[in-house]
Amino acid sequence: MLNYVETAQGAKAYHAVYPDLANLTANLYPELLDVVSFLLYDGKMSADFTSLVNKNFSIPLDELEQVLLKSEDKPDCTLKVLSRLQSTPLKDMQPRAKVVISTLLLPCLESDFDSRIVDAFISTWEYFHLFIPHEIWLWTINTLNTQDTIYEFDDLVKSPLLIFETDQRIFRSERLLLLWLHIRINGRNVMALINAQDSAILQLLLELCQEKKEDRNNQASLLLARKLICRYIHGVFIDDRDNLLTKTLHFQTYAANLIPMMIEYIPSMYIAFNFLPELIRQPQIEKQVFGVLLGCHLCEKYPMESYLALAEKSILPRLMRIAYPSPTSALAVTLNQQQQQSTTMENTRHHQPCLPSEYLLEIIPAFTHLSRAFPHFSPEILNALNDIQQGLPGPGSFISQEGNSKIILLLQLHKTLKETLEKVQVEADRMDDVNKSLMSI
Repeated sequence: MLNYVETAQGAKAYHAVYPDLANLTANLYPELLDVVSFLLYDGKMSADFTSLVNKNFSIPLDELEQVLLKSEDKPDCTLKVLSRLQSTPLKDMQPRAKVVISTLLLPCLESDFDSRIVDAFISTWEYFHLFIPHEIWLWTINTLNTQDTIYEFDDLVKSPLLIFETDQRIFRSERLLLLWLHIRINGRNVMALINAQDSAILQLLLELCQEKKEDRNNQASLLLARKLICRYIHGVFIDDRDNLLTKTLHFQTYAANLIPMMIEYIPSMYIAFNFLPELIRQPQIEKQVFGVLLGCHLCEKYPMESYLALAEKSILPRLMRIAYPSPTSALAVTLNQQQQQSTTMENTRHHQPCLPSEYLLEIIPAFTHLSRAFPHFSPEILNALNDIQQGLPGPGSFISQEGNSKIILLLQLHKTLKETLEKVQVEADRMDDVNKSLMSI
C-alpha cells in the first residue's frame, strides 16, 4: 500500500496525507519502520527530483547491462545512466535494480574503482531500496554470496547468519559496508520476529572487528569498519530494553582485546555496570577474567563514585581470588594445585603461595586503568599487587617439576607486576592533586 501511495501520479496523488499514513503504519507495524528510507523519500520528493521522475526515463535491459559493464572505460556514461535510473517507475524497477546490483556491486568493492561510480551506485541502491527493500536485500546478499547457492528471501528470514557468507571485502569497504549494515538493521526488524540469533550475529560482527593480515597496511579501513559496526551494536543495545541481549553477549564473552574498542565507540556500554558483579561471580574462570578486564576499562571511561564501590567490592577482591584460589576452586583443580585443607582466603595466603596462571598474567595490567580512574584507590591496588608479588614462588621451585614453561610464566608475571606497580604508583603519587568532588559527577 505504501509503495502505491509513494508512486501514484508521480508521488503527488497522496502527498498531502502521506505523513499521517506513514505515522499510522509506524504505530501499527513498527517492524516495517525504516527511518533512513523515510528521510531519503522526503529528500527525493524535492522539486529537482520530481522533475526527473516526470521524464519517465527508460532503457532496455540489455543496453543497461552493456553500459554498466563498460563503466571503467566510459564512466561518464555510467554516471548519467545511474542518475537517470533514479526516476525509474515502480513497474519497471525490479529487473533494472537486479541488473545494477549484479553488474556493479562487486566491481565497487575494488579499491581502485572510480569513487564517483561507487557513490552513484549507492544512491541508486538507496532509491530502489525505498520501494522494493526485500528484493534489494536478496539480490545484494546473493551477489555477495561466496557459496554456490541462490537464496530465497525466506532463507534469509529463517537463517539470518547466511548474510555472513559473503565477500569479505565488504567488511573493509569504506562506503559499501553501510549498505550491508543497512540490510542487517532493517532485516532485524523482520527476522527477530521468528528467530533468536541476534547474539550469534553480534559475535560474528565482533569477529569482523579483529585485525587481519591485510589490515596492517590499511588501518584507516579497519578503524572505519569498527566504528560502523559499533554504531550498529549501539543501536541494538538501545533497542534491548531489558538488557537481555546485552547481558547474553557479555556472559558469552568475546575477545578481550576488543573491550577498549567497545567502550570507546559504543556509548551505551555503561549499561554493563548493571550486571558486571554477577559476571565477575560466575564459576567459569574465563568469565571472571573477562569481567575484571571489562570492569577496569569501564571504570576508566566512567570514573564515578558509584562505580568505585564496584571496584572495591568486586573487581579487586576477584584479582586476589584468582591469585590465591581456594584449593577446591575450578582454577586450582585445572592447574593441578588442589590441596586437602579447606580455608578462607586469608588463611590460604599463609599456607599456600600465589598460584601462577595465564589468567593472572592477563588481568594484572588492567589495574593500571583502574588506578587512573580512581587515583585515591591506588594504595589498595598497590597493596594487592605487592601481596601477589611476594606470594609468587621463585622460578627455581619449578625447575625439577614442571620444566621451562612454568619458569617462563613466572618470569613474565614478575615482569608484568613490576611494570604495573610502577604505573599504579604514578597514579598514587598524584592522588592528592585530584579533586575528589569530580568523582561524584
